[in-house]
Amino acid sequence: MAVAAALLAALVSTAGAPGLGGPPQAVSPVAIAAGGDGSCVVTGSGGVRCWGQGEGTKPLDVIGVRDEASTVAVGGNSCMVTKAGGAKCWGSSSTTPVDVVGLTSGVTAVAVGAGHSCALTDAGGVRCWGFNLAGQVGDGTTNDRSTPVGVLGLQTGVKAIAAGSYHSCALTAKGGVECWGDDYGLKPVPVSGLPSGVTAIAAGFGHSCALTSVGAVWCWGSNGDGQLGDGSPGIRAAPVNVVGLSSGVTAIAAGGEHTCALTTSGGVQCWGADFRGELGDERRRSPPARLRSTSSAWAAARPQSPPGTSTAAHS
Repeated sequence: MAVAAALLAALVSTAGAPGLGGPPQAVSPVAIAAGGDGSCVVTGSGGVRCWGQGEGTKPLDVIGVRDEASTVAVGGNSCMVTKAGGAKCWGSSSTTPVDVVGLTSGVTAVAVGAGHSCALTDAGGVRCWGFNLAGQVGDGTTNDRSTPVGVLGLQTGVKAIAAGSYHSCALTAKGGVECWGDDYGLKPVPVSGLPSGVTAIAAGFGHSCALTSVGAVWCWGSNGDGQLGDGSPGIRAAPVNVVGLSSGVTAIAAGGEHTCALTTSGGVQCWGADFRGELGDERRRSPPARLRSTSSAWAAARPQSPPGTSTAAHS
């Protein structure tokens, strides 16, 4: 994260004043996120700057955010957690951040998919809202939800969350991973076959990955473009170890059909689809491709938006 943040600091410091093309404005990013067709950073002062996805080709301040942001998430639209622990979102129905009903405090993290969003509370519970045709909200129905609802069986005991395009996952305090939506069904089910000691999770269009305490990366799900990194195509219902990454990884991120890992040496390795240069090495590969220099690509995500949703600026 520190490596990517430093690189993003160099990027956004050349952006100029918002909307004016003025002199470089240093923003000292403290958090980053990418998804859909856009990216955002949280500045050291608590502001949010975004680019792409209707925000323009250079970082611009998000209107209405003043010294209050702590983290940000990007997907079909964008959400942030405030320093006061509230959740605010913007993009599909509002160009400025609005409070999420019932989540004005007690939120520690947010995750955004193609058309749905989830929040992790300080009590360890998960609440989701938005499009729900594939059951990605996790309330046991396929009814869209305009306000947050509790995910079945996950009122407590969750450490981290991730949102794919049409599915969601949670890392529990016991080190297990549960997912719901899409092929998983309408309520959370445990992911079988993961080693012990999972410390982080990531979700893409149709695949998911987990990072373990020994620095190993395991992935499962869709694999048409080699995004699972096991060297062969084909859907994997059970997690597989990414080739060459049995240790030495500190962070992971899943894009639409590609995946990236940040290593202990500060390098980045990516694998999977390379339709838009996602892998950063000018060639398409399945096993991990080692990047010649570190980049923010490891944090990229590119979920596809369902018909009728806005990608104006990860609900």
